Order: sequence, then structure tokens, then C-alpha cells
Amino acid sequence: MSEFVLLAKMFNSAEAEIIRVALEDAGIDSWVESDHAAATLSHVGSAIGGARLLVKSDDLDTAWGILNRIEQENQGFADEVSSPKNCPHCGETVELSFVVCWSCGKSVNEPPVSGESGSVEETITRNGVVVDSQDESANLCPLCGKEVGVKDAVCLDCQRAEQEANEAEDARREQADQHLRRGWRSAWLSLVLFPGLLNIYSISQLHKYRQLQVVSGDPLSSRFTIAQAVNVIIIVAVSLLVIPILQFL
Repeated sequence: MSEFVLLAKMFNSAEAEIIRVALEDAGIDSWVESDHAAATLSHVGSAIGGARLLVKSDDLDTAWGILNRIEQENQGFADEVSSPKNCPHCGETVELSFVVCWSCGKSVNEPPVSGESGSVEETITRNGVVVDSQDESANLCPLCGKEVGVKDAVCLDCQRAEQEANEAEDARREQADQHLRRGWRSAWLSLVLFPGLLNIYSISQLHKYRQLQVVSGDPLSSRFTIAQAVNVIIIVAVSLLVIPILQFL
């Protein structure tokens, strides 16, 4: 006949009774051995003996397996209970035992009101970091999506890019104006000096001006149209004069 052997020493008899019931449900005979002092002073712990859980030697291995399973389940529950949670109103991390959030002072067991500022429902992810959608310090650059300060309209990179683009546009406009001025002056100067030659030069300058304006989408100046008309008239007039002379020669 199998004799009873020690399975484990428990903190108190109540804890041992819980394990005994679990063993009994599995068909394992067991009993709890404790003295009156250990039961009375159970808050002291096992310093005065605690409670001893005994099982038959034939059931020792099976009982060990059940005991280990119960301990693992209890440890998992303890980890779950002790793990922190997020406040549904402000998203701050609080202990699971807290009823009121230490940050916003609201109950962590009540759902947030729809549209409530700072609620977890309104949090968004920006560049991999969760931020509050109502946080004024978490503005995003409208051009590239990077995070910027509350007083900045765009990020520094976009500011530099915009400044460089403006400088390039100013340089293009200045270059176009120079071509237009040269073409305009050459067209009128051809009335008294080097007709034909200055008109060809004027047409080349006006062509460069037109290319720059087409690229930027800016409208053509009225001077461009007038200068082109002057060039055409003078070139036609010169042709009418030069062709008879060449035929006579």
C-alpha cells in the first residue's frame, strides 16, 4: 500500500486546500497537514511551518505535473494583473489597480466621450510614434509630412527648398526680362542701323524669352508681340529692296 509523502509546503492552509481540491478533481487522494499555530498566524508565512500537502507516493509524479500547471496559470494571471494599461481618456500609462488616472484625473473604467480631446480614439501615428491628434506641438509639415513646431508652418528642409525655388524663379524672370529688353531694343534700332542683321539678333533674343515664359507658364509681354511685328516688317522691306538689286546685278 502506498504511503503519503510530502508534495509541497504551502504558505498557509487555505492555499494548500486549493491545491488539494484540484488534485482531488484529478482523482488523486491528498490531505493537508497543518498545526493550529500555522493556521492562526498564516500571515507570518512558512516561518512557523506553514501547511504541508501530502499525496500518495504512486501519485507523486502526476501531482507534481498538476501543481506545476497550477503555478504557471497563477503566474500568468499575476503578470496580467500587474501589467499596466492605458487611460481611455488621455492615453497615459497607469497601473491596472488604478481606478482614477493620475494624469487627467478621470476614471479609467469609463469609456471616453466621443470627440473628447486627448482620447485614445483620437491618437494617430506619425513617423512611427503615437501622438495625440490634439497636441499642438505635434504639427506636421503640409509639404513633406515631417513633424514641426507649433509656430512653424513648414519644416526647415521645405523652407530651404522653397527658398531655393523662389531664388531660381527670380533668376529665370530676370534672364527672361534681359532677353526681352535686348530683342525690343534691337528691333527698333534696326530702323536706323543694320536693318536685317539686328532683326535676326532681335528674333533670337525674343525666341529665348518665349521659351523661358512657356516653361514657367507666364504670359508673353505685349512688347514681345510688337517687337516681332517690327522685325517681320523690316525683314520683308529689306528683302523687297535687296532682291531687285541682286537681280539687276
